[in-house]
Amino acid sequence: MSNPTLLIPVEFAEPELYPMDDMHLTGLRGFDIVLSGYWGVPEGLSPETVRDDHETEAEATLYEIAAQFSRAGARTDVQLQFGAAGVAEREYHNRMITDTDADGVLLADHLQSVHNILVPLRDSRHQAEIIDLVSAFDADSLFILELYHVTPDDAAADAATEMLRDVEDTLLARGFSEADLEVTVEVADDPDAALATTARDHHMVVLGETEQPEASDRLFGPICTYVAEESRTPIIAVQE
Repeated sequence: MSNPTLLIPVEFAEPELYPMDDMHLTGLRGFDIVLSGYWGVPEGLSPETVRDDHETEAEATLYEIAAQFSRAGARTDVQLQFGAAGVAEREYHNRMITDTDADGVLLADHLQSVHNILVPLRDSRHQAEIIDLVSAFDADSLFILELYHVTPDDAAADAATEMLRDVEDTLLARGFSEADLEVTVEVADDPDAALATTARDHHMVVLGETEQPEASDRLFGPICTYVAEESRTPIIAVQE
């Protein structure tokens, strides 16, 4: 069975992009990592001119990031594009998702550890894809993988617990131990806010996006975008 592919869009607007400790990235060694670099070109300049000026700098950044994943044991690939910012950038990353057949897309402005992972599950949508992706994490590197559901309705808690227990059983059969896994069902009036709050206590969130982006220059839908912005926790959006 081949490793799942994790696409990581890299923008070059911030010089401290992805500060990482490769000793703590061993949990990702079961993934093939594709770094999808995109340099947004200011209006009025040609991509060719900007590429001539900045290609060496951009490639050095991408290969430095790739080396950290490689030292952690993951296979890596680097792609680089120069083009207009905004919608064109999103379209490029979407093409890369298709071209690489990516199983997940990582949104992060820092990534220093993957020992504590939150896996929110709202229902059966994307469940099989989420299970396949989280099964690739190195169980020996994890402290906890928390299966999580939040509902505004007390009456739905029992069914949610049963759903999460079924997922837990599947992960146990795939090599995780009971010590690796935790099941949490929370009742909250604002599920999205509760999810974002819980995400702050984790190193990474893995979830399936069920809605299209609200803006044409957004790569992720509203839930992923909200949780990422409110929690500042790295998010993997699982692809269908």
